[in-house]
Amino acid sequence: MTGMNWRNIKRSNASGSRITLMLLVLSVTLPALCVVWLLIRTSENEELAYKQALKESEARELALLSGQITLLANARLQAIRQHFDTPESTLSGMLEAGIAEAVTLYCPKPHLPDNSEIPKTRAMSRDLRYLFQTFGSGIAFNHIVDWWKNGSLQNLTQQGYRPLEPAFLLLALEYGNPNHPSYVEVESALMEWINRIHSPMPPGQLVFVLSELQRHRPEREGLQPLLGSSSIAHEWTSTITENLPTLWSGFRIMGDMAVVSLDPDHTVALIHCDSLAKRILDSLPLENKPTGRSIRLIRPDEPSLDLDENTAELGFPLEGWRLELISDADESMLPSNRPVLLYIWVGIWVILISSILVSLVIAMVGKQVNKAAFRNDLVATVSHELKTPIASVRLLVDTLLSQEVPPSPEQVKDYLTLIQNENHRLGTLVERFLTFSRMERNRMAFEAQPTLTREMLEASVQAFRERFTQNDYTLSIDCVNAPLSVFVDRASLLTAIGNLLENAYKYSGPDKRIMLRAFPIPRYCVFEVEDNGPGIPINERKRVFQKFYQPGRKLNSHKGGVGLGLSIVTFVARRHKGKVNLISEQGNGCRFQILIPHEDHPHH
Repeated sequence: MTGMNWRNIKRSNASGSRITLMLLVLSVTLPALCVVWLLIRTSENEELAYKQALKESEARELALLSGQITLLANARLQAIRQHFDTPESTLSGMLEAGIAEAVTLYCPKPHLPDNSEIPKTRAMSRDLRYLFQTFGSGIAFNHIVDWWKNGSLQNLTQQGYRPLEPAFLLLALEYGNPNHPSYVEVESALMEWINRIHSPMPPGQLVFVLSELQRHRPEREGLQPLLGSSSIAHEWTSTITENLPTLWSGFRIMGDMAVVSLDPDHTVALIHCDSLAKRILDSLPLENKPTGRSIRLIRPDEPSLDLDENTAELGFPLEGWRLELISDADESMLPSNRPVLLYIWVGIWVILISSILVSLVIAMVGKQVNKAAFRNDLVATVSHELKTPIASVRLLVDTLLSQEVPPSPEQVKDYLTLIQNENHRLGTLVERFLTFSRMERNRMAFEAQPTLTREMLEASVQAFRERFTQNDYTLSIDCVNAPLSVFVDRASLLTAIGNLLENAYKYSGPDKRIMLRAFPIPRYCVFEVEDNGPGIPINERKRVFQKFYQPGRKLNSHKGGVGLGLSIVTFVARRHKGKVNLISEQGNGCRFQILIPHEDHPHH
């Protein structure tokens, strides 16, 4: 069989193996991919259906909630008006109840004062300054109290809408003695003015009166909330009133404030929009609140947080407002994603199981392919190696028989010697194939027994010299430091050493120098064969122990051999619980070592 035919056979085997493996991979992976695709499509459809159902449910829930919140807003406005309509209602009471932030007087166009009141107001102010400068603060305090008690201060206004009575009462508190019997009455009258929600003071005047009262009476409780409420009212009126109509009623949003008209005299209640929304939502019954979602009221000028605009319009009195539902949970934990996660895990397990099955099938097929390739290699190798000695013997015999003149005894001896060598070569090949066959089938019998080390080496050398009778080599033995005996199977170890000697002879140069050694190391007895050949490259040192591998040459090389010698050596070493080492430097020869455990080693 030629080298070209050999390469074609191997190429065709490899190509067939690749095609088989590709078909197996496709037959397993394609169904797995189809299952994963179907699972993904199913999850997408379920997610779309869930989102549609959720959207419809949210729409119904929004409609129900918007109606409830509209009713609650109306109830809140009615509560403000009921509190205002109660005669004994005060600003302090409204603030404590949390009904509104402020109650103030809205006067977009102040009324001009009555001309008859101007001389009276000026005369009273002039008399008060005279009394204070001439007789002191006590007399001035008494006159203010008299004016207040006889009703002279009633209905007096400054600039048409600022009442003068609280201003004079504040002066009385400033001029008077806190221990005076009427001082408490004056302070109570001023507090009544401050707490008015019917015909109250304008917000600017109220802020001034409260600030002065707090300065003169810092120990009095309850002034700070009233001052904060009046500041809110004053700030609102100073920035809003210029843009308001003269007459209006009902409820409207003005800036950040929700304004409730309380009477035709321009008295209004102010509620901050955020506070109004919070109070309305807090009054929503717990059983009506959605689970896992928050409710948010959006003013007309406020943007929505929901990109999907999951909102609903509200009715009166919150016209222009919107109701928004916001999910509190992470979307990855929503029920819609649970089937998706399940399908993803199912797909992953399908792929894993399919991959495992593919791997097992590939391993099994690969094993069968390797066995088939090994059989082909073995048949081809046996055929090739046996063909050469058989052909040589046939040629020599035909040459002897075809001569017309009988050959001389010397010629007959030469031809018979050649036939003997080829016959010996043929027997060696057959024996090696039989050994390899028994090794592969694990049918090789090993009977370990104590064996003399020197006798083992000498027997190996004797067998080698019987085969290689040429005088073109030097073979030396060194076993001075070797143990006296080893516990081995003599026949198999002789075969292994013989294979190493034969390789050393084949791959050495013209001046063949072979050394056979035996020496101990910790735990092992080493049998080493050293030659002076070219050595083995680094990239081939592990491959030389493979079956049928021959470094740097083809099967039809003149050196002969089938590449089984080192694999047999490795097998024998392992059956002895040992190992094989290779020490080689390219250009400096090789040293093959068989390490066999000592006779007293625990393996024995």
